[in-house]
Amino acid sequence: MTQVQRVKDVLFGVVMILAGAIFCIAPNECYPLLTAMLCLGMTFRGIKLLFFYFRMARFMVDGRSMLYQAVIMIDLGLFTGALTQVPLMYVMLYLIAIHMFTGGIDVLRALEAKKMGSHWKVTMGSGIVNILLAILCLVFIKVTSIAVMIYAVGLIYAGVIKIITAFRKTTMVYIQ
Repeated sequence: MTQVQRVKDVLFGVVMILAGAIFCIAPNECYPLLTAMLCLGMTFRGIKLLFFYFRMARFMVDGRSMLYQAVIMIDLGLFTGALTQVPLMYVMLYLIAIHMFTGGIDVLRALEAKKMGSHWKVTMGSGIVNILLAILCLVFIKVTSIAVMIYAVGLIYAGVIKIITAFRKTTMVYIQ
């Protein structure tokens, strides 16, 4: 990871923490902002993956999976943008699905990294926290302010993890 990437990750982590703090301060007023942030974040991530596919991944082995990921992310982002006029129950189910899926993937990645002897504790912690957030969403499924607070806590946690991983030393392979 270059110094520019580290600085970018730290700044993005700080912005995520600040956004989570704003959501914690006024959870009832931030529901439209939450759906807009989810919509824009997933759509831009999908577009970024699409550009990556057309620039590089189409020449890679199994590069077509990047195309599929890009299309799915764009679809999820646009679907999230359409959720502003639906009842909160559907948004909560959506948050539950996102947190459960992300948590499950993180736990599986951590178990694989543990087998390889790599860094796995932060990823395992992230997966467990995401699964706990999904369970909290399920318990408080009918309360709007709790949904926003759960998303805010997840956002703050993701920002802290992003900052921690930005300062983690990376191993470099030098070929002489």
